[in-house]
Amino acid sequence: MAASATVHVVDDDEITRETLAILLQGAGYEVELYESGEAFMDARPAAAPACVVLDMHMPQMNGIDVLRALKSDDFPLPIIMLTGRGHIDLAVQAMKLGAADFVSKPYKTETLLASVQESLAAAPANGGEAAAAQEKIGRLSKREYEVVQGMIAGLPNKLIAHRLDLSPRTVEAYRATLMEKLEVRGLSSVVQLALAAGVQPLGA
Repeated sequence: MAASATVHVVDDDEITRETLAILLQGAGYEVELYESGEAFMDARPAAAPACVVLDMHMPQMNGIDVLRALKSDDFPLPIIMLTGRGHIDLAVQAMKLGAADFVSKPYKTETLLASVQESLAAAPANGGEAAAAQEKIGRLSKREYEVVQGMIAGLPNKLIAHRLDLSPRTVEAYRATLMEKLEVRGLSSVVQLALAAGVQPLGA
């Protein structure tokens, strides 16, 4: 339940930390704040139920550095990355390192709260989850599959279109249909599903 769960917020910006604390406490969560990646790594909280909201862009130890270190230690808590808009490549890299989700700044309140709720509710990845992901990916046409490969490579629509010799509008149409087939609504869900299914990035 939200009331008994803790959200660990890691961000070097004090205003962002305090804003997130107010938002999350208002939603019934306990909140712990960390001003840097180093401070979080020193504490390294692992008690569940909990999740981590981690800023991508911090001095010295950034979000990717923290993720990489936590992955090597089999850190058990789900991690939500906060990224700037247009940083799809970094978001995809974060997902490959085990992030549960990513949310772009400036974020909508309902988007962030939904991500926290879903991350806390999600079961750890397992073989059954991989099989389910592969079944969904198997519904895609060849072109839709290639568009997914472009998405997990962190490519914008225009570059995917160029690589596949398609128009950007056609790529947008493929994205809409593939999301319907995969039963997902956002880029982060597509990336998560594709990685679970073992899809390789376009050009890999």
